[in-house]
Amino acid sequence: LWDTSDQYLMNYNAGEKDYHFYAGSLIASVYGLLDQDHARSLVSTAAKQLVDERIGIRIAMPPDFSTDAVIRKFKFAGDEAGPPYSYANGGVWPHGNAWYAMSLKDVGRLNDAYDFTKRTMTLDGVASSPNGLPAMYEYRNSNADSLAFGTIDKPSFLWAGGMYLQVLYRLFAVDENEWNIGIRDQLPSQCDSVSCTLTFGGMRQLLIHGTSHEPGMLNADGITVPSRILPLDLSSMSRWESSRGLRSEPILTAANAIVYAVKYNPATNRISCDVSSFDGHTTTLKFVSKDTPRRCTVDGKTHGISSTIPVDNGMVQTTIVFSGTDKRQHVILFF
Repeated sequence: LWDTSDQYLMNYNAGEKDYHFYAGSLIASVYGLLDQDHARSLVSTAAKQLVDERIGIRIAMPPDFSTDAVIRKFKFAGDEAGPPYSYANGGVWPHGNAWYAMSLKDVGRLNDAYDFTKRTMTLDGVASSPNGLPAMYEYRNSNADSLAFGTIDKPSFLWAGGMYLQVLYRLFAVDENEWNIGIRDQLPSQCDSVSCTLTFGGMRQLLIHGTSHEPGMLNADGITVPSRILPLDLSSMSRWESSRGLRSEPILTAANAIVYAVKYNPATNRISCDVSSFDGHTTTLKFVSKDTPRRCTVDGKTHGISSTIPVDNGMVQTTIVFSGTDKRQHVILFF
């Protein structure tokens, strides 16, 4: 629930406001469940209440889960949450750091996300921090006033490495959701290119380069694809490349439906895409172009354009909303 007086997401237990701050609330930002204003406020609160920039984000604060009153309230089995600033009682966990890094990215603080990740999640960063070791750990002591600050428990946790890899892909390579895999349209300023592997109908190679602030198109085995989303009809392509600032035609940038194909015809100056979802689903597609589209059709019938708004670098974002089906639907924008 959103508390308008405190301006952060509050937790409630049996109708009573919980005064603790939890890193887990950041999941709402990571998975796009908040608008940008609320997401930014949530991230700001996390920075003030939970984050120590040297080692990462505490999983919960204040660290009073070992007191008799809180043990009774939450029905803990004794001291199972751990002593203050340890384990679940305010310790720093890798998944908390991952949620915070991805939340920074999702509110537009991409460079901050890069710096935080490098400092708190890489082997070099962890080793260089207080009481650090080159380790993927379970949790760290977060008591800044203790000689134990930063000490690592269980320094060989594979799921910590998995969370680190997820952060790397989210920061540098993909924007994925339940429908599609999208390719990042912006890199942190600290790097100008990324090369990685990607599973899409098999193991694929992905290269992202270019420092322009304009969105770029994809290239699949030499075929230009006017989209930031990987279309399923091209899942057999082995090499995908994203170049920024090299495009003039419109591109598909977002879709809450399965995307099968996206094509642009320069002779007729129109972009088309095939999508599907389920009956009655509110399907939303977003395109970016230098010109405003004249009209739109869905399955051959004229359909209204929901909005056209100016975005960066003199481009226009066009949004199309229509009722989806489980059958393949054909959408065309005419320019």
